[in-house]
Amino acid sequence: MKQRWKIIITSCIVVSLSALAVSLHYYFQPPPPPQNNNNNWFYDALTNHTYPNPLWNGSISDIILENDDIIHFCTTNSSKYGDVIVNDNLIYGILNFNNDSFYGLPRFKETIAGDFYQIRIALDSEKTPTIYTYAYSGYGFQLGEILKITNNSWEDHPDFNHLPLNISTVARSALLNWFFSETGDIVIAFIYQPPYIDDGTIPYVYTPVIYNASSKHATFMHEIFPEITDHDVQAPGDFKIVNSTIALLWERRIDNVQSFTYLAICWPVEGWRLHILGGAYPPRFPIAIIPRNEGFDVFHYESGRVNNISRIFVTTFLNSTYSVTKELTTFPGQWFFIEESIFELDEESYLFIYSRFPSLLDSYTDLFLGKYNGTVFQEVRLTNTPNFSEIFAHGEKGEKYFHYVWNRYYPNEPWQVFYNRIAFSELDKMFDSGSSSHSPDFLHCSAKNHSDTLFSFLTNLRIILVKREYNCIIV
Repeated sequence: MKQRWKIIITSCIVVSLSALAVSLHYYFQPPPPPQNNNNNWFYDALTNHTYPNPLWNGSISDIILENDDIIHFCTTNSSKYGDVIVNDNLIYGILNFNNDSFYGLPRFKETIAGDFYQIRIALDSEKTPTIYTYAYSGYGFQLGEILKITNNSWEDHPDFNHLPLNISTVARSALLNWFFSETGDIVIAFIYQPPYIDDGTIPYVYTPVIYNASSKHATFMHEIFPEITDHDVQAPGDFKIVNSTIALLWERRIDNVQSFTYLAICWPVEGWRLHILGGAYPPRFPIAIIPRNEGFDVFHYESGRVNNISRIFVTTFLNSTYSVTKELTTFPGQWFFIEESIFELDEESYLFIYSRFPSLLDSYTDLFLGKYNGTVFQEVRLTNTPNFSEIFAHGEKGEKYFHYVWNRYYPNEPWQVFYNRIAFSELDKMFDSGSSSHSPDFLHCSAKNHSDTLFSFLTNLRIILVKREYNCIIV
């Protein structure tokens, strides 16, 4: 009898410990995504998808705000097959802070393989998600698709079906920007590239194009400015319409180390004017057009890739005959902007999101937030990841929060997408205790938390300036 009770007691203890171990395992580890017949994914734990946890495995992404608590996003889905990393699907999703949920909708029921170079998402007048993807197919030709999420499914946007070949899916490459009218019509600016098929109507040029889906009218910029017919035109860039003034921004690439920033403005009375911002070397890259009460602020920068001197500029256009360029900051090293990375806080005050190398000795980039108040450019370091790079930073400005998304690059592993938001009420506190701030002449520098990084910057700056003095390097 005693032996029997020993066996019973031992068995109960073993079962209890096993149950406890299983419970702890599932308590500390989030559940796998359930999948239903519609191939939709739903998560109850939103905290698993805000920084420092990844939102998704993907190489590129974009977000758009319905409001501060409902964020729509689109991303690729990156997977590892053996030693190969591929993008094998597109994912549309919603982050909802109101009910603490995340919802994902893959485009394809089965995995695909594709090279995606750009994803943009917007909401039309009825808050329907509209998605632009620029990719190369498995057959080696480009596709600039415009899609919608309707009734919980992906579909081709009806306004862009059955178009002439020269503005069709196979002729569109990178998007510069787009707008949605109150009636739902779309005006879109993109880079045209000659498609792989020819019906006798296509121009064999690379040129920016503006297409109005309401009037079905396309404006090819090389027809207005014949001098750009033989240019290699590239994104990133921008496209803005304010009242009756149109502004279009893009990059003219000459080779791997030379490029210009080109700006075309159509004024209400004077018509189109073409402007070149900066010289070809160091290469000058476009970032954004920010409308002013009168005219535009156009941001462009030197990345430091060829000479380790980074600069950012703003050129203000008040009318067709007057513009002024101002250097906001410069520092030793490299930084990188993409589209949707500069935001107006108030008059002559701007917020910047970008990635850069923390010092000249670092081999991986981190995420930084910058602010310019009209006099001083300040920045704060948002990530500190010495073993992998934070890249492709961009954001959206809400009513109370600044929302931002970026990618983390792991060598030989799927890239990850991260999302976070910062209350505007916290921005001043962040910059007051941030890593450093720069003025254009380097006379104002402070670093409360990263004095070692600042010391490395200033040491290397002194070396670079000495080299410039003795070798007469003009940058």
